[in-house]
Amino acid sequence: MNKRLLSPFRINLKILMATILTILLLGVFLLNIKNNNELAVTKYENDKGIAYPNVLGLPYREAMETLKNLGFINLEINELSNDLAAQGIVIGQSAHSYRLGDIVPKDTQIDITISK
Repeated sequence: MNKRLLSPFRINLKILMATILTILLLGVFLLNIKNNNELAVTKYENDKGIAYPNVLGLPYREAMETLKNLGFINLEINELSNDLAAQGIVIGQSAHSYRLGDIVPKDTQIDITISK
């Protein structure tokens, strides 16, 4: 066959392969994000306290349920207008000087900000 006739086909095949690879990598990346978020709310408790979880981006009720199920008892809820997030989504969280994953006492005050 004529090489000139196959040239556009080879280019299109390369574009198709690159697109498929990109979609697969994006899928793996998104699954990894989902799995990391799930790991962040896994209960870890010892004599010193509970691992401070990530509830950002969760709906209010799911975030509260997660925190209460982990054993946190001192929760402060605030609302803030936010055009970028749907109403009722956690857009902020703070446990003062603690970072995500730190072991914190059960009575640590956790401030949650919900979009309104």
